[in-house]
Amino acid sequence: AYTIQPSSFFYCRSLDHKNVLKFYGTVKLADPLAAGVYRFAFVMKYCKANLKDIVFKGRTLAPAQADNSNEAIVTFLQLVVDIAEGLNYIHERGLVHRHLKLENVLVGINILLVLVPRRM
Repeated sequence: AYTIQPSSFFYCRSLDHKNVLKFYGTVKLADPLAAGVYRFAFVMKYCKANLKDIVFKGRTLAPAQADNSNEAIVTFLQLVVDIAEGLNYIHERGLVHRHLKLENVLVGINILLVLVPRRM
């Protein structure tokens, strides 16, 4: 089983970058179907979509399917830069994402990353 040190949670709460999702803490939830079983949830800023939904469902970022392919390419490249900047920020602070995939890149006002905190 994978465990996260409590000190990593406190450290993640102090992160402040436009491309890193604000982490507020965790909540322990009892499983209503199984006595004595608990689940933990991250408490973070709400985001409406993830990058997988935008790329595969919205199709506005796929240059071959976009109305304006040049604009789609520029937007896509900006997303790549935003993700790289967010990852660089957390790596400089000794954290690793550990599960970077399209579903875990959440989209709000800016591109935001969900962290799975772990010290390097």
